[in-house]
Amino acid sequence: MSTTTFHQEISPQFFGDPIKVSITYPSTPPSPSARNKVPITVFLSKTGGNTPLGAYVYSVYDFKKNHQVYTTTLNSSNEDTLDFTIRLSKLLSTRFQCPSYVSASGLISLEESTAYIKQVMDLIKEKYDIK
Repeated sequence: MSTTTFHQEISPQFFGDPIKVSITYPSTPPSPSARNKVPITVFLSKTGGNTPLGAYVYSVYDFKKNHQVYTTTLNSSNEDTLDFTIRLSKLLSTRFQCPSYVSASGLISLEESTAYIKQVMDLIKEKYDIK
């Protein structure tokens, strides 16, 4: 399976700093019937690509048991940033029913995180032409 990567800078509509986002996603939308799933990978950074690794989370969607999402923290960070990466990773895995890796570097407040989550989800849906 092939993947596509794009980079963009997003900023919250009302408050907060712009953030750089890099997203790698399967070229075709994930299918529930596909056997081997290519993960969606999201990297967010307030200061660019040359930053220390912040919170890093992996999530996987379980088709067989109650359609749950299982998450593991690969690298920890401050509590707000870790919470943000967990929420985004779970949401990606649930919405697209595929594994996801999410990494966020820099301090991301709870208020900023909701705007960033919405914008990242909108970007991916736009790439897949999903309304």
